[in-house]
Amino acid sequence: MAGGGGGAGSSATLAPFVKFSSIAVPSTIQINGSSQQVDYTYDTSTNRVTSLSAVTPFTSGASYLGTYDANGDTTKAVLTSATGTSITVDTANGGQFIDTGNFTWSQPVNNQSFVLSANPQSYGWDYQTFGVWATGEGTGSGTVGAASIGAETAGSAIPVSGIATFKGVSGGQYVDITGGSTGPSSTITRSDMTATADFGARTIAFATTNTGNFFSPTSANMPDLDMSGTLSYSAGVNKFMGAVSTVGGASNAAMSGNATGKFYGPTAQEIGGTFAVSNSGAGYLGAFGGKR
Repeated sequence: MAGGGGGAGSSATLAPFVKFSSIAVPSTIQINGSSQQVDYTYDTSTNRVTSLSAVTPFTSGASYLGTYDANGDTTKAVLTSATGTSITVDTANGGQFIDTGNFTWSQPVNNQSFVLSANPQSYGWDYQTFGVWATGEGTGSGTVGAASIGAETAGSAIPVSGIATFKGVSGGQYVDITGGSTGPSSTITRSDMTATADFGARTIAFATTNTGNFFSPTSANMPDLDMSGTLSYSAGVNKFMGAVSTVGGASNAAMSGNATGKFYGPTAQEIGGTFAVSNSGAGYLGAFGGKR
């Protein structure tokens, strides 16, 4: 994941991470978070995913270690999931960080893995961001995962009254294992995300809209993957969860599953998390982030 530094300063490591705008560069930072992932197998002759495992639960223990040069550009990044999957992208050995504007595409030199991460500055985020990754591309097996990282709100600091609407984006990977014998069976997606929190009721109305292929950013061409549901959390506990489902339609049947996440910032200024939905022939895993 890429997330640029703040003003100039001597090399330093922030522990714990506070916010993106306080990062001095050059520096190395570590940001902790939560993740979930799924294993897959892949038929290299037909270029299709053939099986998916059960998705791991949303679990803390994920981390992002990023190194920035004096210009605030990322030179090395290590993303480690809660279950130990690790991807290292290092410009010193040919790794690439490709800034697409609102997202960064990070890829090691072997091209067998990638991380797609939201650029927090593009969305005015200061306390969190997210990434979606895949490993083992072209090898016959690997993992697909999603992580939400940042400075979590203390449970006692979550507001207990009022309503707030968080707006942002989501990214994910959709996999179809039944849609024919040839051609790619997975798609990287981007959506708009809205989460309206009722702090008194401790519920969150969650929705993604305008879902489209990430590589066709001006086209919301995958409306069947738009998603909605209601999430909830316990008093004083910074972890929300709830059932979500996609719209479904002509392109694919509706999928169901869960979205899970946390509030970020000193007083829940931002929100982030992951989602995983599936049916008998397809799966959709991703992450989201937003701010009030």
